[in-house]
Amino acid sequence: MTQAGLDPESLALLLQTLKELGKDLITPEKSLAWDEKDTLPEEVIRTLLSPEIGLHLVFLPDDCGGMGGGARDIYRVSEEMAKLDLGIATAFLAIALGSETFPPYRTGNIAWLRYVLGGLLFGVGMTLGSGCGNKTLVRVGGGNLKSLVVLAVAAIAAYGMLWTPLFERAFLPWIGPGTVNLAGYGIQAQDLGALATKVSGAENAAGSRIAVGAVIALAVLAFVFASREFRQSFDNILGGAVIGLAVVAGWWITAGPMGRSWKEWAEMATEVPSRVQTQSYTFISPMGDIVRWIMEPTHLTFVNFGIVALLGVIAGSFLYS
Repeated sequence: MTQAGLDPESLALLLQTLKELGKDLITPEKSLAWDEKDTLPEEVIRTLLSPEIGLHLVFLPDDCGGMGGGARDIYRVSEEMAKLDLGIATAFLAIALGSETFPPYRTGNIAWLRYVLGGLLFGVGMTLGSGCGNKTLVRVGGGNLKSLVVLAVAAIAAYGMLWTPLFERAFLPWIGPGTVNLAGYGIQAQDLGALATKVSGAENAAGSRIAVGAVIALAVLAFVFASREFRQSFDNILGGAVIGLAVVAGWWITAGPMGRSWKEWAEMATEVPSRVQTQSYTFISPMGDIVRWIMEPTHLTFVNFGIVALLGVIAGSFLYS
């Protein structure tokens, strides 16, 4: 399941660390004393920025050596910090402007047990539901009632995993200990480009990612067009081209001039909108997000790129069917 920002294990460990700080480093008594003197001890900031905690890294992109936290992580960390000291929380929230990418596929932590379990459940669910999340949306647009039930169940499950403590309480205690931090092996992230950078000894991870992506894309194109049946189907070629261009357009819209203006507007908004980050099409998180919005429909800030994309796929399949 796609997650926003940090993987659940890292987020839960960070939140627990912040709670522990309230017992010693940032107690209510100390916070009141600092407010009276209008000051904050340097050792407190140094502790929060230390390698043991590294709070600032949560809000920085993984490409910049950070942890690549997303909107939900910013909210949860800021909420926990505000319980300790609102001034400190506000100061660290400003750092969050450097976190833009959603979802964090390139996190440096490999939660292999979660991947195995998630893949197993996804495979079973995809078989029972006759397709993945995207195919479910397409069939809903075409009027398939079974897919409508699948969508409802998937959306409720996504909401539970994304917006409630379900994962932290039911899964994290036994999945978390198996997480492997690649930083300990000198690997920046878990994407193929980062792994290729480590193996080849190259200095430019961005270049490795482009090279690996190009090789995979050309290999897939060669494999697909080797099929005469595919080459002779206009619908297959048109569908592949439209989907591919739509994915690229999603990244360009949210990361290009329009996206930058969007983020600048959000920074000054009274209520910060949901998931104002560089992104493209993903469907499980939006399913959970739309349940959250349905529960509070007057909160229009809950409406985000993913929700609009989800509804757009259903509408597009309806018009084409």
